Amino acid sequence: MASLDADSLFSNVPLFRTIDILKFVYRHSVLPLPKLPENILKDMLLACTSEAPFRCPSGNLFVQKDGVAMGSPLGVLFAQAFMAHVEEEAIKYLHTRPILYRRYVDDIFVC
Repeated sequence: MASLDADSLFSNVPLFRTIDILKFVYRHSVLPLPKLPENILKDMLLACTSEAPFRCPSGNLFVQKDGVAMGSPLGVLFAQAFMAHVEEEAIKYLHTRPILYRRYVDDIFVC
């Protein structure tokens, strides 16, 4: 039995890798095709995450280099997509499947 936690997930989500993961919606067999072309969606996601400046309490202006800024509406989407991808990749290499596996955003319980 184990409890796992991804440390500071939102601010550590790799933006470019996660945007590539999100492209699955264009190749999904059940989901309807998005109305936006793939390159436009990618550009919009990049603009909303990698080019979004923020002010710290002292008034200095910063641009986050990687990860999603805390409080960003895209934070949960990016965190869920990245964690689901990591899960999928990790499960491929398991010799024995866990009896119980549950995840809520970045907290995992496995038995």
